Amino acid sequence: MTSGRNFRDCDKLIPYQTAVILEAYDLVNRNEKYLIDRAIHRGLLRPLISSTKPLNLSTDWNQVTISTQYSGYTICIQLTCELNHYGNDCTKVCQVNENRTKFKCNANGDKICEPGWSGIECDKAICNIGCPPVHGTCSRPGECDCATGWQGPLCDECIKYPGCEHGTCNDAPFTCRCLPNWGGSFSDQIWIIVDDINHV
Repeated sequence: MTSGRNFRDCDKLIPYQTAVILEAYDLVNRNEKYLIDRAIHRGLLRPLISSTKPLNLSTDWNQVTISTQYSGYTICIQLTCELNHYGNDCTKVCQVNENRTKFKCNANGDKICEPGWSGIECDKAICNIGCPPVHGTCSRPGECDCATGWQGPLCDECIKYPGCEHGTCNDAPFTCRCLPNWGGSFSDQIWIIVDDINHV
């Protein structure tokens, strides 16, 4: 058995039933040793949540006392989930790719989106405040990319039909609705309205 606090070298984590075999040897020299005692502990353990924080010996380790015919031992036992695995059975996966993901994993393996990102995978950018979802989208946080036919900082201004001189689009992109006293396909013809044709 090796001492130390990191047991990630184990081939497989057993989340519940465990057996720890502790052997004590008398080292005569480098090449010769004699087994003087063996202690076995069987019990239930739950894996600890994987974390980058330092371990706390009083809460992160299970202290076990084992007695044999010749001696007694107090050992600390710990099971930890593999890196990026969480939960009581280590099946919840939360893996951060620094170049691609927009989240961090909390101590329970939940994804916490970075500022400006939302969604289950934190892959949806949060657009500029006021950017209407009907006419605007964004691929990066804080932006507002206008849909075809719309313009302006909040994509709330329609684009007139090309060549429309004295008209508006009135919330219908690529149209030309003439202003008063103007007509024609491009609102480029002045219309004079005569109130009384028989005026002398």
